[in-house]
Amino acid sequence: MTDGYIGVFQRPLYPDPVAGVSFNEVGDSLEVTWDIVPSGVSSDYEVWSSVGDQNNYNLIATISNIEIPSGSESVTIVDESYDASTIIYYKVYHKSTGYFSDPLESGIALTYSVPDPTNLDVAVALNQVSLSWTNDISRLLAGVSIVHHAANNFGDLTESSGIELFDGTAGGFTYEVPSVDIDKWHQFWISSVTKI
Repeated sequence: MTDGYIGVFQRPLYPDPVAGVSFNEVGDSLEVTWDIVPSGVSSDYEVWSSVGDQNNYNLIATISNIEIPSGSESVTIVDESYDASTIIYYKVYHKSTGYFSDPLESGIALTYSVPDPTNLDVAVALNQVSLSWTNDISRLLAGVSIVHHAANNFGDLTESSGIELFDGTAGGFTYEVPSVDIDKWHQFWISSVTKI
């Protein structure tokens, strides 16, 4: 009979999870901030996001311990990975000694809307009205909408009574005025459409 051998195994000490996440919209980007997890060893963080639902998470940031200034109490990343003003879900992991914590899960419903076009110019020639403008450079710009209304009286012009003539990304549009509307008042409403 030989002596038996008893192996000793210690369960890995998984790092503490992240806490205190907050969000701050800055134009068409989003600041994601969380509290640093106190740790006596090197700590890294991973941030994953899923746009619109919680079914398709992608890694958007990895923050190593050496990137965090000494004495910092929190970490902030700027997320510009999304392409729609919608709900974004996040998972933030604390990684230490090769092991990951449970994720801190949170989400935010974005409220950003692309600013309307600027530098609007109108030129009228006979039965044509030519409009030009400058689009905002936001990556969340889906296009520009032009609504037109014609009425016999200026006070009767309303956007709600108009029809959409244009929906696209060009910086100009020419409207051919029908002969029956030549003597009417005309108004155009130009607005940006945000990707959602």
